Amino acid sequence: MSRVVSMWFIITLFLVHPLAPADEVKMEEIIITATKTSHPPEDTPIPAAVVDGKEMKRRNALNAGEALGYLTGIRFDTNFAPMTRDALRIQGLPSKYTLILLDGGRITGRYPLTLIPADVIERIEVVKGPSSVLYGSDAVGGVCNIITKSPSHRPSLNGIFSYGSYGSKIFSLTHSYSFGRVGYLISTAVHRLKGEGEINWCNAENLLVKLKWGKGEQGIWTLRGGFQGVKLALKKERKFDLGLEGDLDLPGLPKLTLKYHSIFYRDEVRVGGAPKPTLT
Repeated sequence: MSRVVSMWFIITLFLVHPLAPADEVKMEEIIITATKTSHPPEDTPIPAAVVDGKEMKRRNALNAGEALGYLTGIRFDTNFAPMTRDALRIQGLPSKYTLILLDGGRITGRYPLTLIPADVIERIEVVKGPSSVLYGSDAVGGVCNIITKSPSHRPSLNGIFSYGSYGSKIFSLTHSYSFGRVGYLISTAVHRLKGEGEINWCNAENLLVKLKWGKGEQGIWTLRGGFQGVKLALKKERKFDLGLEGDLDLPGLPKLTLKYHSIFYRDEVRVGGAPKPTLT
């Protein structure tokens, strides 16, 4: 099916906060995906590329998949036929050899890149080349790590609406705010596509919730949860994921970083058009 060409409109609303915002500090760009530690781009031992919010806005990218389509050596394709999915190829290798992460945690599903709105993305780090020593055998081609934004200091509300060919309609809404030591980010996206045939339609929804607690750069705890639902002509899937990360300071011991991530997945497939689906 031909690529969906869309017109898009972006509405951004910043609510006035009674307190003056803190002075902005320009941070040095760092990459953490290549070695799982913080390094400037020029010091990473493995070729890596970064797509930040400014670049996504310049490219008019609506989601994570579109933001990656402009990088050299990377090809992103998506199709909404019954048995297809997002395909991210790095350096010509099949997409099954590319590992996709969200805030450092593995994500699965049929459209993990198409359903993540650009509004929630701080940057995307792409590591080209084998990373199986750090991430396993499914990272032979490379790793794509989508890093979401932290809650904003002032109340913000961002909305995107897109309408394109084959009856494609995309709507996303993101709200973020911080008060005291607590901050939150909530984002929802809805995608509707009629397609060009009876079996090429798609209904998809995505919800992302991120809670952050802490003060300064020490003792920060982040809880992230998400839901993704996709319904096609012969397939339906639902996915819940939960992630927790935080710093633990104990007397007499170095600082410990704790991480937890789990995925709950339900998949229904009507093999050969069978009236009863096969569940996984």
